[in-house]
Amino acid sequence: DTSFEKLIKERGADYYVSVEKESQDSKYIKSNFDTSTFSLENGVDWQTLDISYIEQLINYGLSQLNISLTSINFNTLKKQNRNYTIEKFENFINSIEKYNIPIIVYFISGLLEDNKKNILNTILYLTTKKVIIGISTFYPVPNTYIVKKIKEDLIPELCKSSSFYKWGNINTKTLITFFIL
Repeated sequence: DTSFEKLIKERGADYYVSVEKESQDSKYIKSNFDTSTFSLENGVDWQTLDISYIEQLINYGLSQLNISLTSINFNTLKKQNRNYTIEKFENFINSIEKYNIPIIVYFISGLLEDNKKNILNTILYLTTKKVIIGISTFYPVPNTYIVKKIKEDLIPELCKSSSFYKWGNINTKTLITFFIL
């Protein structure tokens, strides 16, 4: 099975229909507006992308890929239910580089159990790749499993990515410093 076929089995027919519709929409747009381009935004989970599908989207005008990494630390990935390894991520990045489109890789700073060393190591790792580094500050999303671990009230103003609030072990000043880097 290809990785795409595995995703269909894991996620069901709805995922397949969604991908097929997206592909048909992209094809329609390209055939009617041949100079148009589009990008996949907001840190797409790279594990859901099949290389042949990406190639097809590039042919239809995909001009930029934004993907999420979370962290390079295995324990952090495991705690966040991100079931992949850095080796798999590297294989994915290497297979996309040949298409010569910008790749923005987002990671999350300030996760509840994360630390400064992990964030810095993630930044340093990404500087060795042909990617644009994107940083997302952790913020709790209501009604998610991680909110149960937070002992304080969720004030809406603090539950947005621009708050840089200290939800875990890293203070606001340090989170902003990493963002500036």
